[in-house]
Amino acid sequence: MGLPTEHRDTRKRIEQIARKEAPTCSLHDRVGQVRAKVPEGWNACVVLNADRIVLGLVDLSTDSDASQSAEEIMRPAPLTFRPGRTVEETCSNSNRYTGIEGR
Repeated sequence: MGLPTEHRDTRKRIEQIARKEAPTCSLHDRVGQVRAKVPEGWNACVVLNADRIVLGLVDLSTDSDASQSAEEIMRPAPLTFRPGRTVEETCSNSNRYTGIEGR
């Protein structure tokens, strides 16, 4: 995930609270395949390219046809955040894009 970071303050960082086991899939994976491999308790899958760059997010809580590809149903270009940013900073910035209050 890159080199370790060093910070002078004690505020919580995204890298400290982010879940690292998020399920992933490729553009060409079928919804049925994705649903079968997503762990219990998850209703989303991060779509990655071959270089592990985030392309989109598949919402598995919707009624999608199992034969559709992840590319067909994904929400492209989801918000992503740098691991070294503070949680406070990230929540503040995400409010501008989503209108949802961060906690």
